[in-house]
Amino acid sequence: MKAYMDVVYKQFDALHWRSLHQPHLTLADIQPILRTLSTYTAIDVSLVGHSYNGKPIHQIRIGHGDKRVMGWTQMHGDEPTATAAILDWFKILVSAPALVAPTAFFSQCRLCFIVMLNPDGAQRKTRRNAQSIDINRDARVLQSPEGVLLMQQVKRFSPHIAFNLHDQNPYYLAGVKDKHKRPSTMAFFAPPFDAQHTDDHNRQRAKQLIASMHHMLGDYFDVAIARYVDGYSARCFGDTIAGMCSTILIESGAHPDDPCRHTARKMNVMALHYAVLAFVLDESLASEKDYYAIPENVEDGMCDLLLRHVQMGQPEQPYFADISINVLQDGARVTDIGDLASHAGFTEKACDNWRLLPDKPYQVTAPLTLTQSHYRTLLLQGFNRFIDSEHKLTIETSLPVVVSTSAANDIHGPALGARPAILLTKHQAPGLAVIDGTFIELEPD
Repeated sequence: MKAYMDVVYKQFDALHWRSLHQPHLTLADIQPILRTLSTYTAIDVSLVGHSYNGKPIHQIRIGHGDKRVMGWTQMHGDEPTATAAILDWFKILVSAPALVAPTAFFSQCRLCFIVMLNPDGAQRKTRRNAQSIDINRDARVLQSPEGVLLMQQVKRFSPHIAFNLHDQNPYYLAGVKDKHKRPSTMAFFAPPFDAQHTDDHNRQRAKQLIASMHHMLGDYFDVAIARYVDGYSARCFGDTIAGMCSTILIESGAHPDDPCRHTARKMNVMALHYAVLAFVLDESLASEKDYYAIPENVEDGMCDLLLRHVQMGQPEQPYFADISINVLQDGARVTDIGDLASHAGFTEKACDNWRLLPDKPYQVTAPLTLTQSHYRTLLLQGFNRFIDSEHKLTIETSLPVVVSTSAANDIHGPALGARPAILLTKHQAPGLAVIDGTFIELEPD
């Protein structure tokens, strides 16, 4: 097993589809690759159905054995990491078959993966399909054509093992006990098939496979890996299919300085290949106890920027708090204030000697051109944001600027949900600004 995995690890670097190294994927991105894979005699690429808006949905298959493994990707249109990983994996399987698996491997197993189940959502970069339905919550009533298709294919293929492949948001933390506090770059779950969380052979095998994959990945990647806490939903596909076969949820997560989730993409290839090898070769698996030893996945345990121990309040009645900030598509937002010792930030700033200055908006009443130097001057004067109700402000600085058109109902300062426009001082004059998630040093030259 180790020799095969060493080869897969190296082959990924050489063979992964470089055109897919991007933060999002649509049908147009993968269609050329599907056409290329279809030229290999060992691979069958077939059209299995269409989305609500009529876009094609494909599955790729390899092998002709009795041990059946199935999976699906991009059920949520904005979760593309596993789509790239599956296409990478199949390329590796046909490019170096004798090096990554035993000779009889493909006569012992059949692999069937639906890539990009939700092409409409992918086109719009949204979680839901064109009906605004979350396909993953449609397993019970089957009102989406994509959900109907997935259920039909699962029943037709009758897999022994199924992989439900997703992306999670970047703010999951792998446990709270690790002093290093890192994001969970991958998270696993063996979903229950009933509300009582009953364990049968299939679920026990899923837990053991996850524990084994976790051990293997630890030999190759210095990242944090987590486990979702047990929960059941009758309308979710993973929980429903768990009643038919061993079902494994894999969630691809964030890694520092890796906006395209390349690390998680490679981990998917390694995890899937290892699990299939272990299944086909009847390898001994890790224990169910090892599954529960994987740290729990902590929602919102991470943030983009964390200011630790900021002095706040009036000088005569100070208090200290941490401030977390996330940089979102529509700008940065303050996400939490208080004791965040159990949280971690992708970027952290120790603020023990820094005091928060009061909110001081600059009211724009006459035409104002905000150059870099003028902006810095205003920040040094304590102005942290601008109110421009008559649109008289012209911004010519490359630094971030927080502007509102009205003071009414304006959320400002470090308040929850506010765009951060924070000025900090060690003495009296501002020395550091945190504007829209960006640090601006203000100490005079």
